[in-house]
Amino acid sequence: MRKKVKICLLSDGKKGHLIKSEGIIYALSLVTEVEVFTFNISWKIGFLRKALLWSKTLRSLLPKTICLNNFINNDYDFIVSSGGATEWINAKIAKDHKIPNLYIGSLRHLKREAFTYLAIEKYEDYSGFLDVPIVPNAINQEQIHALSEKYYPNKINKVLSILIGGNGSGIKWTAESFQTIFDQFMSLAKANDIKLIFLTSRRTPDFIEALIQSAWQVSPQILKNSIEDDYIKIKADRDHYLATMGIADCIFVSEDSASMISEAISSGKKVYSFKPHGFTGKNHNESLLNKYANSNRLVRLHSIDTFRLDSNFIWRHLPTEWQKELGTTLLNRIMCQNKKHKEPLD
Repeated sequence: MRKKVKICLLSDGKKGHLIKSEGIIYALSLVTEVEVFTFNISWKIGFLRKALLWSKTLRSLLPKTICLNNFINNDYDFIVSSGGATEWINAKIAKDHKIPNLYIGSLRHLKREAFTYLAIEKYEDYSGFLDVPIVPNAINQEQIHALSEKYYPNKINKVLSILIGGNGSGIKWTAESFQTIFDQFMSLAKANDIKLIFLTSRRTPDFIEALIQSAWQVSPQILKNSIEDDYIKIKADRDHYLATMGIADCIFVSEDSASMISEAISSGKKVYSFKPHGFTGKNHNESLLNKYANSNRLVRLHSIDTFRLDSNFIWRHLPTEWQKELGTTLLNRIMCQNKKHKEPLD
């Protein structure tokens, strides 16, 4: 009988990065038993991290304890991480203990050969490339549907869920740019008898939070949930976040959040992306968004006013078993890489 797969998860504490690693772990959990050991990465001299890691000599001399104090070697089968703060330590542990490793993100300091697997398209010519259709995540369509019935049991109107990240990926919000977006959504809801759910993140600016909170209690266009009447408390409820995707007829996501966009696509709903009104700067998620748009996974809106309920757009949703297929592929590759796992996958 095959033993459970022991996974070393390195986390920089950023939710957007952690979601990617958790998505990989979830995919594996669908095809085998997993045991996860999480280690938090914190650089003691964070402002010098880039300078220290720029030098190959310094990289080889640095001890693990410069960013990881409590590491325990527990005979791991696999290492996974995302986020620049975890790049070096991921590779160092993998090399020191001869463990297959996966890094999800662009390499800033190391060569790709430092990783057994890399999971973004820019490394598709690498032998260790792991082909993932979207940014990995752990969205389960049955779960979000069940949670939607718990939080919103009496759905009558069409519902649009609006997920807002914040300043990041080159995008910057202003009070004026969000006010325009907010007003457009409210006008759309009034004209079509639609209910809206606004959901924010930890990166969302205070002026956006304040505007949504002021309208949350008084606007008939904003749909209230049946569990919690405090906007601030419901904001931190992960199950409510999942429920907002489950109940939505369409999901709108700000283009600054790659993780929320991938989760929305995984929900199986119609997904639209938007950016601050009037924003013309560089969007670091541009290639990813174009990939999803070209695959008919989402529609990029130049303005909320261009959205049409009766659009004839032909959606190409993800296969329902894409996460299980990813888990099967990765598990087989780990087993081939790691001689401890000799039993073939059923």
